[in-house]
This record gives sequence, C-alpha cells and structure tokens, in this order.
Amino acid sequence: MDREGRLRFLALAVLFLILNAPAYTGYFQDDELDIMGWAPFVPASEFLQALATPRFIPSNFRPVGHFYYHLLTIFFHLNFAPYIFPLQIAHLLNVWLLWMIARKLDLDTGAIFIGAVFYLFHAALMDVYWKPMYVFDLLCTTFCLLSFLFWLYQRWILSFAAFWFAYKAKELAVMLPLVMAAYELMLGQKRWKPLIAFALASLSFGLQGLLLNRNKDNAYTFRFQLIALVKTASFYSSRLFSLKLVGLALLPLPFIVRDRRVWFGVATTILLMIPLLFLPGRLLAAYWCLPMVGVAIVVMTLAAHYRTVIAALMILWLPWNMIQFHRARVGTLRLENGNRAYVAELERYARSAPNQQSFVYDGRPEGFHPWGVTGAINCVYRGIGKQVLPIDDPSARPLVEHGEAVLLHWDASANQLQIHMPANGNKLPSL
Repeated sequence: MDREGRLRFLALAVLFLILNAPAYTGYFQDDELDIMGWAPFVPASEFLQALATPRFIPSNFRPVGHFYYHLLTIFFHLNFAPYIFPLQIAHLLNVWLLWMIARKLDLDTGAIFIGAVFYLFHAALMDVYWKPMYVFDLLCTTFCLLSFLFWLYQRWILSFAAFWFAYKAKELAVMLPLVMAAYELMLGQKRWKPLIAFALASLSFGLQGLLLNRNKDNAYTFRFQLIALVKTASFYSSRLFSLKLVGLALLPLPFIVRDRRVWFGVATTILLMIPLLFLPGRLLAAYWCLPMVGVAIVVMTLAAHYRTVIAALMILWLPWNMIQFHRARVGTLRLENGNRAYVAELERYARSAPNQQSFVYDGRPEGFHPWGVTGAINCVYRGIGKQVLPIDDPSARPLVEHGEAVLLHWDASANQLQIHMPANGNKLPSL
C-alpha cells in the first residue's frame, strides 16, 4: 500500500470507528448468551483438537469463533463493550486485506478506495461488527482473504493454513478453492498443482458436511429445490443495494465490461453464495460478509474504467445506504435494551439467591428465544446444568407452586423482568 493508500485507509478507519461508536452501547443477543453459557467451561485442549481434526464436527462446533467467546467470557463476562472492539478491528482488517488483494489485481488506489468505501460501510454488513454472534462470518472472511492473499504471493503453506482456519471459523470457506481456481483460470498462471491439497480438503469437508449434517428438517437444512433458490436469490439480491432484486444486475456485467477482473469478481460472488442459496431457512443480510468481497472487486474494476460514473453512483448510494444503516441500528439497540433489562434483573436476583437451581420462564423479550433464557441463566450463575422450563411445560407450574423453582415473568409493556418465588403450596401470582 502506497502513502496515498495508507492515508485514505486511515481516514476511512477513523470515520468508521466514529460512526460505529454506538455499537458499544448495545447488548448481547440470545445466540450470544447461549454460547457464553457454555464456551468458558470447555477446556482449551478441546478447541485445539477441533481445530486440528480433518473430521466434520456434527455438533456445529466452530473452534475459531467459539474460542473468541471462550476467552472474552472468561475475561469480561457480561461486560458487552470489550466484545465489540475485536469485531470492528477485524472488519477493518478485512478491508485492508481486500485492498492488498486489489493491488495484486493491478487496480489503482482511487478505484480501490471506492470499493473499500462500498464494503466498509455497507448496511448489510452492520451486524457483523455490531453483534458478536456474527464473529464466525467475520473471522471466516478474514482467513479467506488472508488465504487468497498468500496464494497470490505463492505462499502455498501459509495459504492452506489460513484456508483451514477459515473453514474452522465457518463452513462457507469450503468454496474458497473454487475461487482460487477461478482466479487461475481467468487471471492467473494456471497453477493447478498447488491447488490439489485445497481441493481435496474442500471435497472432504463438503462431503462430510452433506452426509453427516444432523439438521434434517430445520432452518439449517439444505433445500436443493428451485423454490428455495428463488427465495434465497430474491432475498440476497434485494439486500445488496437495498432495492428489490437489483443485485441481479451483477450477472450480465461480465458480458458488458470486457475485463477479466469483472468476470472474477462476479464468479467469486456466485461461488461463495452457493451454500447460502440452498438455505432458505437462514436468510440473514450479514451472510453477505464473505461473498461481498467479490462484489467489491467488481466495484473497484468498474471504477478503474468509469471513475466519474461510479463515483457519482457511489455518492447517490451512500445516503440511501446510511438510511438503511440507521434503521438497522435503531432496531438493534431497541431489542438489545430489552435483553439488557432481562439479564440485569437476573444478575440482581442471583446475588440474593446464588444457589437457585430451577427456573420457569413466562414470556421473553422480543426476538429472545428459549436458548437465550438458558444461556443468560448459565452466564449469570457462571455454570451449566440449571433446570430451565417454559411456563407451558406440564411440570413447570407445580415446581413453582411448591417453591422448588423461581418464576421469571417478562412484562413486555414495562420492559421489565419480574421474579416471583411463591411460598410452598401457594398458587402462582396472577400475571
């Protein structure tokens, strides 16, 4: 990166950190509390073993991302802000790696800057550096970019090691060897021999994932059906520019702009999207984190050819993007305020009843799933194995009425958790 590039990147980094300072005032989601409830109790040796094994892990244990929770939960427990800083630094690192890759693709600083702005501030990616639950996508992107950059510098062993870490962060990295093959075919020197190890590892992980996947009929089940493809393609293409289906405009670009880097960028986007296109039960804008690398390369290449036009379009797009960013930020902070109130009241109760073993919950904050309740209780009590039941469980009411369990009632109108402990033989309070 030349001096001009360093100054531009530094300016973007400062602006990014200022714009996203409100992220530190947020709070944990249910998925995060669920992981925090068990990750600190897993021995470090298990993370190392899971990282080293070539076997698919059916329990969906992703050692790279889960180790992040292991360390931060041990050191910071329920203090939210320290969880955000590594996410934002990782996102900036991803932009820097993307910048370095673009330089190897012979793109100039001005064109790279436009693409970097597009990727760094894209509203669809807000969650990856606002919510710790997306650390898996973020770190997968980091190691994929690092692996590809090492590949461009012909550092095969380092490239393979980074690819391995990327897969152990999230399974979407299984498509990276195809991206490398696309590069060699379109822009590279047809170096196929070093790609064999990547291809074999990818094939092994991919087949194991399909054959050993425990998710047979839920949101994580692959649906190789046309209706699933239509649903996912519509969702992700609409999130790319926050306009319905506009993202599909990428597809004809290689036939319009005769630059192989456009071909490569579009191919990268499609290849990295393939697993997501057959998961109609998991539609999340943040999943654009890795595939959007390809879109950014397309934007940079177009900017190299049509600087004035692309810069003008970027100026028009940024305010619209910031509107989407603001809406997402407001919604996120609103939901997280409820989560904070719920966990804070649990913490107060835990100080007065440190030995409580059984809990029955009636209602939850908006968007807060049952596993979040269990995770929150495990976090607050710094242990696992508590009995946690919903109020509609047949055994729940007798436990509370006989004084064996505490009742957690969420008052949505007051945004408040009410904790009741009836005396033995008394009925539940009227709620």
